[in-house]
Amino acid sequence: CDGQRPLCQTCREGSHECVWDVPIGITRQQLGKRKALELEKSSTSLRNVLDLLLYGNEADALAALRRIRHNEDVDDAVNEIQVAQTLLDTSTSTVGIGISSTILPGRPSSPETFRPPKRMITSPDCRIEKDFLYAQDQCVEKDVCVDVPNLKLDIAKWTNACSDNSSMNHLLNLFWTWDNGTERTFHRPMFEEDLSTCEPSQSDMGQHAFCSPFLVNATLALACLFTTNTTAFTMSEDPKTRGRQFAEEAERHYAREKLLPSIPLLQGQFAMFCYEGCLDSGTKSIGYYSGMIQTYKLLNNHEILAARDADKSKERIRREREALSWVMWGTYCTEWRATIALGFRKQTSKPLIDKLWRSSESSPSTPGSADRWSSPYSMSVEKQMSMEIKVREADCHLSAIVEDVLDFVIPNTNAGSKPPTTDPQRAIYLYNELMTWKLSLPEGLRTEDASTPSTVLLHCDVEIATIALLRPFSNLEKSDFGPFNPRDRCYSHACSLAYAIWTFRSVAYLRFEYWLTYALSTVAFITLDNCHQNPPQIEALLKACQCLHETTSTLPLAADVLSAIHGQIKRSRLVLPACIMRFFTKDIWHRKDGLLHYSVANLMPNLGAGKQGTAQQLQLKVLLDELEQLTVD
Repeated sequence: CDGQRPLCQTCREGSHECVWDVPIGITRQQLGKRKALELEKSSTSLRNVLDLLLYGNEADALAALRRIRHNEDVDDAVNEIQVAQTLLDTSTSTVGIGISSTILPGRPSSPETFRPPKRMITSPDCRIEKDFLYAQDQCVEKDVCVDVPNLKLDIAKWTNACSDNSSMNHLLNLFWTWDNGTERTFHRPMFEEDLSTCEPSQSDMGQHAFCSPFLVNATLALACLFTTNTTAFTMSEDPKTRGRQFAEEAERHYAREKLLPSIPLLQGQFAMFCYEGCLDSGTKSIGYYSGMIQTYKLLNNHEILAARDADKSKERIRREREALSWVMWGTYCTEWRATIALGFRKQTSKPLIDKLWRSSESSPSTPGSADRWSSPYSMSVEKQMSMEIKVREADCHLSAIVEDVLDFVIPNTNAGSKPPTTDPQRAIYLYNELMTWKLSLPEGLRTEDASTPSTVLLHCDVEIATIALLRPFSNLEKSDFGPFNPRDRCYSHACSLAYAIWTFRSVAYLRFEYWLTYALSTVAFITLDNCHQNPPQIEALLKACQCLHETTSTLPLAADVLSAIHGQIKRSRLVLPACIMRFFTKDIWHRKDGLLHYSVANLMPNLGAGKQGTAQQLQLKVLLDELEQLTVD
């Protein structure tokens, strides 16, 4: 019935009473669409609440069940829970992130009683960490359950450096979210389980568990890299002292724990390597790096792995072996990112333990696992799939190729290996392996749809490895090398690396990403060569310098790299545009003993020198020393 005539044609032909049961002003078709939308919305709400009951933690599930039982109208209860989840899922662009001003029924809504945080991310110099530390408490009633899997851990028993569990839990959440290097060596569920259930006084705890006082303090020290809160500073005016109290506590425990190889020792050494390298002494950092390599080699044998299985339940054995697999393979994949910067061959061999995370019972695969999700704490709680399993599988494959690359370009002189330039065909084969890996990545990891920090960093890693492979050959002509000109291809991959880092800058937080300082130096040193004749190289160099400049306020590593770039510009008497030279001011200073002083400056070899040409394997320290001897305008 169309509501326009007393008796419509359809009713007349069927001898039916013509009844118009649709509100005035809309058609029956519009009413049907409206009801379908309402039904779909109701179904979605019910499904979300069911997921919460099935996969949420026990406290949240019980809170939801109580809310449903105590409400006379089930639909109202479901809607209240859905509203709470909607509040937490609210997000805006990466340029300005805020909290929705929508408030639950019964909450004060006047400007005097509730104000959303005003501070927004408008530049790299702006940080909203403090404003959003208690964002959930500002927006959600205490008795409304929200499926955010953050545990409140009793960390104070593991350290004498701090007694505030709230601030230390906040630091750990920053670490899980923003660290994209050391975090790969952790199995978060087992670490949190042993942190909660073990006691620091247990004599064998550090050897057979996944937590120890050294590891906890080292992790908290590294987590302080991601905060600008002065409470984390030893000296309130000096950001380079942030986390120092945890680092000193870790050093005290290290003297005892380093006597026996253990998983916490391995992870703690890696964390202290990164912390000391970023903020303090390069010499001390290298010491932790050497210890980490030695610990890995001791742990990577069948006897050590089997010794952990005694006197444990079957469930604990399963989860422990899964955690061992995750940690060992994570270390294997992460170690080469430091090794390649220092100019070494890959120091770790493939783990003997299988890739047990492929099991459906693996922690990152379960819906309730924190590793399953990626959310930019503390700026927003918008979630997306972390694709942790896909990233780890791709990372393992890439690391195996990189091991072959480093063994090739850094020959073992003691074994009589020849320079890589004598075998261009091997270089072409490895180059094809890297490109095949890149082009065969699964959906979600490819360049066009990578949207999480870990997925974008995969593309940074493959570009770094490709440049390391091609750079020794970039003094050869195409006729001497093979299917392409290695020098031009090296420039192209440096520009691609700059593009990947620029993408990371837009989806994550660049100022604390210490792993990218070496990548940025690679872009700069490669593109400095002959850049006045190649505008894309100028653009890539400009992006690299801009990223380093943004990072100097939080990471001394970036200032060291900028100073080394300036040293190479002076050394080569390059004339560059003012838009680039503005980054090299007198305010940029460098340290005397930074970690990147020991890294290799990826300078291009002399063109036309043939297979005997030099690859200019200079350490950054040489450029920094020369800069000190030059007169800076």
